[in-house]
This record gives sequence, C-alpha cells and structure tokens, in this order.
Amino acid sequence: MSTVQALPTGDVNVVKTWLQSFGEVVGVEGLADKWTQGNTALLRMVSRDMLKETFGGLVGNAMYNAIHENEPHFRSPGSTSGQTAFRILNSSQLRALIEPLLESNVLPAKRESLMDIDTMPNDVHDISPFFELVGREAQTRELLQLFKTQIKLIGNPRSFAEPMKQVCFPTCVGTAGKGKTTFARLAFGQEELVANELGATSIECDIIGRCVKAGRVYRIGFEDLSRVIEANRPTDSLGIRVLYEAFKYVFKNNLSFEDFRTHMFNHLTASTLPFSAVHETIMSFFVNCAGPTQDLILLNLDETNYLFDNNLQGYLQEVLSALSTSIVNGKCVFALLTGTHATMLFDVVKSSRCQTEEIRLPLLTPEETSTVILDIANRTTPEITTLSPHLEYILELLGVVPRYMECLIWSMAALGTAHLQSDAAIDNTKFRHAGFRHFLSKMQNDPAHCNHLLQITNQRILQKYHQYRTIFGDIAEDIPTLVAHTLFGLQIKSRSMKLGKLTVEELEQKDVIFLDGQNRMHLPFVHLHFLYAKKRSRTMPRIRALESLDNDLSSDQNEGLTAAIVAFRLWAVIGGQSGSGMCKLSDLMRLRPGQTDIDITVNHRTSFEVKQCPKQVTSSNWAEFYATRTTAATLVYKNAASASFADSFILSNPPILIQDKQVRKSREAAIAGRATSIVPSGMLKAEHDKCRGIGKHIFVFVTDDRQRMTETLDDDEVVVDVNDMGELFGHFLAFRKAFSIGTH
Repeated sequence: MSTVQALPTGDVNVVKTWLQSFGEVVGVEGLADKWTQGNTALLRMVSRDMLKETFGGLVGNAMYNAIHENEPHFRSPGSTSGQTAFRILNSSQLRALIEPLLESNVLPAKRESLMDIDTMPNDVHDISPFFELVGREAQTRELLQLFKTQIKLIGNPRSFAEPMKQVCFPTCVGTAGKGKTTFARLAFGQEELVANELGATSIECDIIGRCVKAGRVYRIGFEDLSRVIEANRPTDSLGIRVLYEAFKYVFKNNLSFEDFRTHMFNHLTASTLPFSAVHETIMSFFVNCAGPTQDLILLNLDETNYLFDNNLQGYLQEVLSALSTSIVNGKCVFALLTGTHATMLFDVVKSSRCQTEEIRLPLLTPEETSTVILDIANRTTPEITTLSPHLEYILELLGVVPRYMECLIWSMAALGTAHLQSDAAIDNTKFRHAGFRHFLSKMQNDPAHCNHLLQITNQRILQKYHQYRTIFGDIAEDIPTLVAHTLFGLQIKSRSMKLGKLTVEELEQKDVIFLDGQNRMHLPFVHLHFLYAKKRSRTMPRIRALESLDNDLSSDQNEGLTAAIVAFRLWAVIGGQSGSGMCKLSDLMRLRPGQTDIDITVNHRTSFEVKQCPKQVTSSNWAEFYATRTTAATLVYKNAASASFADSFILSNPPILIQDKQVRKSREAAIAGRATSIVPSGMLKAEHDKCRGIGKHIFVFVTDDRQRMTETLDDDEVVVDVNDMGELFGHFLAFRKAFSIGTH
C-alpha cells in the first residue's frame, strides 16, 4: 500500500471542535464523537471539495486521502501506529515558536504602526500613512453595517441554517491610487462616526474601539507573494503574514518578514497552521480581552490583483475559506478586500460560498484634498489655514486622485526646501516637512511658483506612474473617446461597457482611468496633457490648454479653444468616427428655460480640427464660403483676425457661429473669488447683427462676464457666460480657460 499523508491528532480538543463545526456545516451529526471512538465511516460521506473548502486545500486533501484508505491513517486519540505527515498547531505551540523572537512577551497597544502619528518627521520616504481620512463617511457607514451583521454571525453561528454562506467579505475595487488602502486602514478609527452609527454603548462599538486602540488593523499585501512554498500553502501563508504584522514592532533586532517567514516554514514542515490558532496566539499577548467572539482582528487583504495577474485565484479562494472557517467557529475577524480586478475578485468570493458587498470609493473633492494638505502642514505651529486659488487650481487639474495628491505634496516640499535653502537644485528623493510648510507659508500665492509646481509634479507622476504612457500607445485609436468621456462627463453604464478595444474595467486595471461615485470617468489632467501632447489623432481639434502646461494663452489661442471644444463635443455626441450624425443643440450646450431646441446635422466630415481661414469671412462673402465647403472634410474654421463677423464657425446644418468676448478683469475677479462684471447692455445684439442676413444659423456668444438677465434673446441665440463655462467646456477646461490669462 502506498504511503498516505494523514491528519494527526495534534490537540484533541482542537480537532474535535473542528469536526463538530464541520459536521454542522455539511449536515452530518456526530462526526467528532465517532472520530473519538475510532469510527470514520461518517467522514466517508464527505467530498474532497467540501474538505478542502472547510479546512484548506493541503489539510483537506490529506484528510480525504486518509479517510478513504483502508488503514486508519486518520488518527483518532487512541491511535498509535504509523507516523502522520501533518500536525495541527494549537495556540500554545504557536506561541512557543514566536516567543524566542520577541523583545517582550507583552504586545504594545499602538493605534498605528508608526512611531508617532501626530508628528511629521523629516526625510521620510512614504507620507501616505500620515494622510487624514476624508470624504468617506457614507462608505464607512456601509462598512460598519456589514460588520454589525457579521458580529451576529460570529456570536451565534448556529442560528443560521448555512453559516458559511453568511460570511461577507466587503470589497473596495477600482483603479490604483483612489485611496483604497488608506480607507481600509483608517475607516474604523473614526471614533465619533463609529459611535454615531453603531451606538456609543453598543457591543460593536466597544469591539472596534479596543481593536483600533490595540493596533490590530493589519494590511496583508499579496504583491510580494514570491515563494513557491508560500503560494502552495495559502492558509499557513496567511497566518504567518498576520503574525508578522502583529509582532513586527517587538521582534528582536527588527526581524525582517523574510527571516520570520523562513523561521516559520522551517517549523511547519510537518504541521499546518489554522487561523483560529493565529487569532488565539495574538490575543494571548493582550490584556483586557473579552473572548474570541469579541476580540477583533481587522484585515485588509490588499493587492489582490497580483494573484489574478499570476493565476493564483486558488490561493485567494483558500485564504477566504480559512477565514470563513474561523469566523463560523466564533473568531472575531473582519476582512476588507482591495484591488483593481473587480469582476475576478467578486467571482472568487462567490466561489468560496461567501457573500461580498462592493464599497464604492469616490474620488476626493478639492475641498477634501485641501483638508488633507492642511492637516499634514499643521502638525507644527503656527497654523496655516487656507490654500491659494492658484494651488486649488492645480488640485482641480490633478483630478484630486489621492496618489497624485501625494505627488503634489511631495513636490511642494521639494520646491519649498530648495527655496528655503536658496538652492537651485530640487531634491525630490525625501519629504521634508519644513520645506512643505515653507511653500504654503511663502510661495503658494505666487502664480509663477505654482506653475513651476505643476511642472515638477507632472514630472514626478511620470517617473512614478509611467506605465500609462505605454498603455495609451497600445490603444491610440480609442484615445478621443476616453478624452471626450472625461471632459464632458459622459455616463459610464457599467464596468463591462466598451470604450474602443477595452472595457471600462480593463482600463481601470491598467491604471488608465478613474471612476467617481456617479460612474463618470476621469482622466487626470496629467493623462490628458500627455495624450494631447504626444498621442493626439490628426482628425481631432488641437486644444492648446491640454497640449501645454503653460498658463499663458494668447487671446487668439483662447478664441480657437472655444471652437475646438464645441467641435470635439459635437464629435462625441454624434458618435465620433463616421463624421456624420444628428444631435440637438441642447446636447452641446445649456439652453434657457423655454428656449426651443434645434436639430443639428453633420454630414461626412472626417476632420474636426480647427482650420484657419486664409482671409476674412464676413456676411457679404459667407454664402460663397459656405457653398464651396459643403463637401469638404474640414468642419471647423477660425476666422481671420479683425473680421467684422463671428470669430469661428462650425459648418453643420444649420451652421454654428461663435463669438468670444474675453474680459481679463472678469477672469482675475473669478480667480480671486469676486463677482465678475455684467455683459454691457446691447453688446450681444451688436455682435449678432454682424452675422444677420446669412440665412438660418445658431449664434453662440461666449463671455467671461455674467449674462445680463434682463436681455431678451431669440431661439437661435445662446449665451455662455462665466457661470456656464463648465457646462460647455467641461470641468477641467473651464478651469484651464479661467486661469489661462495671456500676456500677449
């Protein structure tokens, strides 16, 4: 007979407890009692998959093989023959393995894995742990309600017909850099919110409070899962990782994870490590414990995308099974899964017979980002209370993506340090808090410093997150669609929606796009700038405000910007590539209440780029100009300078004539937060009169002033004033246009 690997007795009570719970799950009574008596007949009713799912793949396989052999290799307490291959470690045995590695046998109660969370040191290499959690109240409440439900399961699993199916693993998915890890680390640390949501005197509030105070919030990242032995032993691997996170600040000689992992696997060659033993071992080092059903460990299983990219879905499935088994056995564990591969992650959780709920994280607002920046600045005094309009403008351009906000903060510190030390060289390798405060105190109100800040922030983003440049090269033909969805806030129906060759989810996985809480797509300005500077299709309009990081756009360039944006919006609305289609005027710009909508048709225009007219077009030669270009490829034209006619025109049916009135004084007022001027009385009529008599058309008057509300307008007249810029240009370009005050 071949040798089989059998499950040993280990601790008799541990095995009996497991078998009793397992019998309840699969609906077979008396497994523990029969096993104690040496009778394994009932166990033969259980499938291999059920054993693997309940005990983990390695142990489950060993159990199944032992049960179905003729000899009693599945050892009962009275069995003495033969040598077994695997031993279940209990918490006492596990503690004995760990204690020699520790400086002390008392685990310090740390609220965070930092020396001092309230002091911002100089020369740190990672500032993200110091970020305040903002803009996540609704998502935290959602997470707390899921936790509350799970506590009921942990406290009384027998009250559920199928307790394993009640275990829930919440997921936070989407593009890297949205702050998923920060959310997982800090969500339950919001004392006031937790108390308000769960009740200050509730058992759930007490459980969370003791957990956070003790620092039992552990991030388990799968990005460094590199060893074959670890990948093949998921349950043991998870336990070792959690133990290291729990004890890493009290190990002798700052023991590294590599050395700890080697130490543990060397002692687990003939043993397996149930997560229940991990939980009990950690709790044995804490005082004031309330029992296994109330002593919480919070886990963030992060970088799950690594597992999918390396075909290790089975690893994750067995990790979830091990955690589920511990939970239905009364161990207080709550795990949040984070990663970029949404559909794959959902599928793995469901295949583990567990539930999942997606926690959707929106991008931060500029106000929330300001809060984070000021919180980091004010770790020392005197207090800095505001950000300048120029700095807020940069926050808007970065799309308030947390990972790009970090690059901005880092770059402020580098610029401030160089300025403080009168040093032309900018050192971007370390964060210096004094330099960061110097920038906010002395430099943020200077537009030149802020323009320089945008330049070096863009450089840092390109250095750290350069992968998107390669990806954009692979999907060049789809770039206009991505840009249009971002600029104009077009709705994303689902993650499976295709934008060219790739789905929305695939673009998220590649860190190309970000989705906000309303399922609208965002390409941060640094992405838009790269695309328009390097990858723009020749059929698309040039948009100077995207191609350049310079804020100095001339009056002439600003006039071309309006025509280019209207043309691009028209391209997006009619469906793009064919160059033909129909839409409503209201699809392009906001109409007044009661204004009659107008059908707009475009026929066979293959170029939406703005073309310069070689000579002035006026009302007297318009008919000839229009007639000779009805079959031309070009749709958009910019008039020659100083023409007594519209600044630019789109040759749709009817044609759209655009008149720009740029008012520097109003732009400066808007930047400073002051009220802008009102359009002078009669100006709109005077400008439109230059274009009358050419037949049916639409006249669009674009101004930096506020519209005069008492003026009566015709149905073919549209005014886009300072308050409507965002509606026409999109949020990003409205800001760029406002701050792009040319000096020539």
